[in-house]
Amino acid sequence: MKLHIMLGTAAMGLIFGSLISETAQAHTFPQQVNPHNCPVNAGGGQLVNYFETNNFKVYICYTSKGFFYTGINKKNGTHTIPLPAQEEEGTGFVVDNGNITYIVNGLELSIFRGNKLLQEEQVIRVISNPSFSP
Repeated sequence: MKLHIMLGTAAMGLIFGSLISETAQAHTFPQQVNPHNCPVNAGGGQLVNYFETNNFKVYICYTSKGFFYTGINKKNGTHTIPLPAQEEEGTGFVVDNGNITYIVNGLELSIFRGNKLLQEEQVIRVISNPSFSP
């Protein structure tokens, strides 16, 4: 498996398992994905997409404030706080969190620090909300 390392403190905490108090927290997320609603700890609202890799679960949620991204480390449960996300030409979502950028689509999750790729993982599961409407 190809693994590149590129993350800020929050992302590093997600990859390496340390708890980052400012942007990553340990909470319990439901084992089953509701195809219509996001968990409260992922920002609540409507589920737009759920992406899963070998190491991460990613919720893309929609509220009256727009799209939000929450990335969860499957090994230790740490996660980002819900971060504002931008839809990328209907193919995925981009999140800019300071100098860390998360890009997720149906093929892969990529995490960058500036222009440097920190980590990239193949998406192994996608759930889309068939009734999503902003």
